[in-house]
Amino acid sequence: MGMGSRREQAAAALQGLLERKQQGVTTVMLRNIPTRYTQRLLLRGLQDLSCTHDMDLLYLPLDSRKQRNLGYAFVDCCTPEAAEAFCDVVRGVKLPLFKSSKVLDTCPAKVQGFSRNLKAVLKNLGKGKNLGPEFQPLVFDPATCRQIPLIPLLGPAAAAPDAAC
Repeated sequence: MGMGSRREQAAAALQGLLERKQQGVTTVMLRNIPTRYTQRLLLRGLQDLSCTHDMDLLYLPLDSRKQRNLGYAFVDCCTPEAAEAFCDVVRGVKLPLFKSSKVLDTCPAKVQGFSRNLKAVLKNLGKGKNLGPEFQPLVFDPATCRQIPLIPLLGPAAAAPDAAC
């Protein structure tokens, strides 16, 4: 498969997510994440809990100076029911990789929906900083649970390897 067709597929998948109408709470703030977790480690931990199959966005904000996360992440799910199920699974869990007494908790995010969250994150990332892939949100096609590269939005430098769920 050529690069053009991959870009077209990624653009089509992103467009489908952007156009999806959402009702109710689909975006949750995941709190009390140990600060040593990276976005990829958090994704692996969530995959181990089998709660990523209806997720279309994961964003773990990082402190660019300290190179650590801020202790919270945003997760957008395909439906309010999927978001509720996600919360039921992760609430009260201790992530295992680093010694920490932190217990995960969730609450509805202030910004709701895939489109609004992606636009807010991209706006913040575009404030004059050329940040690497570790600072960018992970976007997934819920039909396949595969990561959608942000190439159509951010350019070729933003490409990241696929992550199957």
